[in-house]
Amino acid sequence: MTKKHPTPAVNSLTLEQAHELIHKLLDRITELEDRLNQHSGNSSKPPSSDGPGSTPSARLRPACGKKRGAQPGHKGQRRGRHPPPAPLSVGSFYPP
Repeated sequence: MTKKHPTPAVNSLTLEQAHELIHKLLDRITELEDRLNQHSGNSSKPPSSDGPGSTPSARLRPACGKKRGAQPGHKGQRRGRHPPPAPLSVGSFYPP
């Protein structure tokens, strides 16, 4: 699973080779720390892959002072009223 890197004999390195090795190792450490700090907010991983102790991602927009929904002074939109029904004719109906 892990890739083994050959370890050079540190005592046999020249100063230039030692500096080059140090820079490579620092780059590798930075790369591994970046991979370790990935979560669903800064990568393509789904939120379910975050650990149980991770905090939910922060809201993208800061909350403003207004509540959700219609604000005071908003006229609103409602359906029109039904017209009143036609008057019923009252009559006497007898069986034939």
